[in-house]
Amino acid sequence: SYLAADHANWISFGNSTTVKPVEVATTAWMRVHLMGDTALRGRFYGASCTLCQDASWSVMRKMMDQ
Repeated sequence: SYLAADHANWISFGNSTTVKPVEVATTAWMRVHLMGDTALRGRFYGASCTLCQDASWSVMRKMMDQ
C-alpha cells in the first residue's frame, strides 16, 4: 500500500497535471496482468522489485510467484 494515500487521494480529478504514484502503480499492474506487458513486471516481482525498494510503499506478499 502507498503509505501517503488516503481514501480517495489516488484519483486524479481531471484538474491535476501531476500523475500520482498510486495511479502509476495501478496502471502498471493492469498492463502486466491484463495486457501481458512483461516490460513492467519488474515493478512487482522479484527480490529487487521497484515497489519493494521504494520506502513510500509497504509491500506484503502472499502466494505470489517471484
